[in-house]
Amino acid sequence: MVRRYPHTAVITVETGHIEQGEYVQDGFREERIQGCYTPNGSVTVRETSDGDEVPVHGEFFTLCPHIIGATRIRIDRVSLDAQIIGWESYQTHSVIYV
Repeated sequence: MVRRYPHTAVITVETGHIEQGEYVQDGFREERIQGCYTPNGSVTVRETSDGDEVPVHGEFFTLCPHIIGATRIRIDRVSLDAQIIGWESYQTHSVIYV
């Protein structure tokens, strides 16, 4: 039987706090999530939360809900280490765009 979510990804999450009205970065932590990475055959353009248009080279489907502060994704099995462009949450799953 084919495994639906065969990849393990390491998500880098930026941690910090607000001090006197300014954001102060404390450091980074890593979280492991299960999912399925699919590279795009052609480059797709998506709009970021800032309104910028950026090329998307692949998608990572997971059952994990959106992690606030996630900045990078690393999947050793497919030699991927990329910045997270967007993370869309749906009712049954979520998609990370890289």
